[in-house]
Amino acid sequence: MARKSGATDEKAIDLTRRKLKAVEMRENGFSLQEIADTLGWNSEQATHKAIKSVLDKAQIEAAAHYKVLQVRRLEKTLTIVKEKAEKGNLRAAQILVRISKRLSEIVGSDAPMKVAQTDAKGNDKPQVVIYLPDNQRDET
Repeated sequence: MARKSGATDEKAIDLTRRKLKAVEMRENGFSLQEIADTLGWNSEQATHKAIKSVLDKAQIEAAAHYKVLQVRRLEKTLTIVKEKAEKGNLRAAQILVRISKRLSEIVGSDAPMKVAQTDAKGNDKPQVVIYLPDNQRDET
């Protein structure tokens, strides 16, 4: 996929700078309207949306960074515990299982599987449909 260049990049960079400035101004106590007036947004709602987009992205990035950090820590501990478990240390083997389980939870390899209802032969079960006849009452 070709990368856009020129005016589009400049507009994106300018928008990002404005959003970051908006967050900074908000942290310093400026109202949404003051930020909108200063940075050229047409409403408080547009200003709020810009600030929220920056904060949402920062939160996602922070969560991803934390996840990577946790995986690294657990993998390091796993290496240490694995050596002890291989030498027959039962407690280390139990810890190894717990660490492995936690790693699977973090990286999502233990995600639940979709299960469909089937009959004894493995065929899909038909859905039950309940028909409620019209009771001939007038709704008033």
